[in-house]
Amino acid sequence: KAEPLPANATVEEAIALKYSPSGRVVGILEAKRRQFCGSISTADAEKAAGSAGDFVVMFQPKNGRIPRIRMRTRQVDDLKNKRLVVIIDEWPSWSSMPVGHYIEILGVTGDRDTEAKVILMENDIPHYDFSQAVYDCLPKGAWGVEAAEVEKRLDLRDLCVCSVDPLGCRDIDDALHARVMANGNIEIGVHIADVTHFVKEHTAIDAEAAKRSTSVYLVDRRINMLPQLLTENLCSIVADEDRYAFSIIWEYDEKMNVVRDWYGKTIIRSRAALYYGDAQKMIDDTNDESELAVSLKMLMKISKHFKNLREEAGALFLASQEFKYKIDNDHVNATDMVAYAKFDANSMIEEWMLAANAAAASKIYSVFPRWTLLRRHQPPVEGAFDSINEAIFEKVGMRLDPTSSLTLNQSLNKCESSSDPYFNTLIRMLTTRCLRQAQYFASGDIPYAEFMHFGLAMPIYTHFTSPIRRYADVIVHRQLGAAVKIMALDDDHTKKELMESIADNINYRHEHAQKAGRDSQNFFTGHFLKQFETTGIPIEDGYVIRQTDSHMFILVPKFGQENKIERELLPNQGNNFKLLDKVKVKITITEKGDTFGKRLAFAIIDNVTGEVVGMDADEANVVDDDAREIEVKEGVEDKSTTEAQPS
Repeated sequence: KAEPLPANATVEEAIALKYSPSGRVVGILEAKRRQFCGSISTADAEKAAGSAGDFVVMFQPKNGRIPRIRMRTRQVDDLKNKRLVVIIDEWPSWSSMPVGHYIEILGVTGDRDTEAKVILMENDIPHYDFSQAVYDCLPKGAWGVEAAEVEKRLDLRDLCVCSVDPLGCRDIDDALHARVMANGNIEIGVHIADVTHFVKEHTAIDAEAAKRSTSVYLVDRRINMLPQLLTENLCSIVADEDRYAFSIIWEYDEKMNVVRDWYGKTIIRSRAALYYGDAQKMIDDTNDESELAVSLKMLMKISKHFKNLREEAGALFLASQEFKYKIDNDHVNATDMVAYAKFDANSMIEEWMLAANAAAASKIYSVFPRWTLLRRHQPPVEGAFDSINEAIFEKVGMRLDPTSSLTLNQSLNKCESSSDPYFNTLIRMLTTRCLRQAQYFASGDIPYAEFMHFGLAMPIYTHFTSPIRRYADVIVHRQLGAAVKIMALDDDHTKKELMESIADNINYRHEHAQKAGRDSQNFFTGHFLKQFETTGIPIEDGYVIRQTDSHMFILVPKFGQENKIERELLPNQGNNFKLLDKVKVKITITEKGDTFGKRLAFAIIDNVTGEVVGMDADEANVVDDDAREIEVKEGVEDKSTTEAQPS
């Protein structure tokens, strides 16, 4: 029994006396009648099969945090094995479950198109067709460079410009060039699709882009922020086509100091749209002395110099799990999943995008300090690393030091296990969960010292390099154009409250887009693992990555899957296991769940007896939403698959 609580006790004193914070709802400010996706209970469907009349069935929302919803229907047979959209009508005070009705049948459970709809709806992703008003904003007929624009823009079509992107990328919004100047200095240019030429303020297309705020990348599809005519054609910097760009150009001396910079609108013509792997081959080929290869090699050399400087300043280099899926000839089932291949060329592009983003932020802020749209990554909260540090100390006798990004990166570099080569990668992945999310914000009254991007170790930062798929970049293009006096700044940009509202919406949409991407990857992993349903999924290595009083959370890196096991099902309540322990994991597919009406269940192989312990289908495949990746790779993202790190 807890001791009596003194009237003047502090929160800390109350917690020390075993009191728990509590509260009660005193009023509802705004009622939101939102929709939920899910399926009716299989048991209810089978019980009512072939019968006539009304039946009460239980609807299980896909989101496990939402309680089951009681529904009355005469169409049980039609609803069996279907994904439904349900809304709540009421929640009687005497009932533990709300009452509702279905408003739409999305399709068959497990079907790829159906599940994509579920993912998009559950994450509040606008995915309807663009309106006619939006299409009316697009250019009509054949498009070409306009004479009036030639007069206003710097014509760079003679330069050896190229893009480097993931395989199959069609929305190409960045390209680069490098050349040696007559004075021996090196000129580098970053050229970004000039989306604002086509997306004017106070138009239907701008309003829709602002609402969507970001393109959304699922494993097998993309939900565009802008119509396809722009994303894959007029704005996409494809090879051998004239394109409008917003360019940042630097001139570097022999010591890599910037001696000149330039910001402005240009016309470019890309010589090549390269895949990362192809660009890497050209860079590595010592015999390739073509103009394109020489340009790429200069870009690579200088990017490594700046990456080293960022690391010395404390930039974090964390880890994430990124997979590619191979689909069968019928374009239905995932037949294989492989780790996403990374090349030095990925890092090269990232460094130049980071440089352009930081340069744009500094230039805009120098002119418009009160309403610049920026992006910051605040330092971790106090105590965020306490639990993981205790576990790391037990394993390798050291702790991570999050005092600054520099000390954190230095300690991460030392955090290795001689018995487990994967240990450092695991710690870099788990470090992301100890960090805060990066956020867009309007500079307003926030002190400059608080603009710092912790993960990138940059004092000021924004997003400029992806306007085809991020509305934040569209705003930044307009602000930068006004800062260098080539565009007029709309009055809306001078309204601090409005800019803060725009930033809030972009943050909301960005977070949900990332969640949708992860949901899609999990769904396709389920598709892939289903092929082992009869033969059994191979036993794989896993790690204990989190523990609560009731559950133990296990990560299996091979499949990028995280799951929880109830402690009561483990020997000694799971107390034999510690955080970061490496375990053998048996994964089974049970009859209850979401992927094809099934779900994954984890169990641990006991090291001593070899027995399978901890299996409980009812607790299977429930992954905490806090299992997220925190962005520290702001400069470049995978445009053909789910982004592994929010940006």
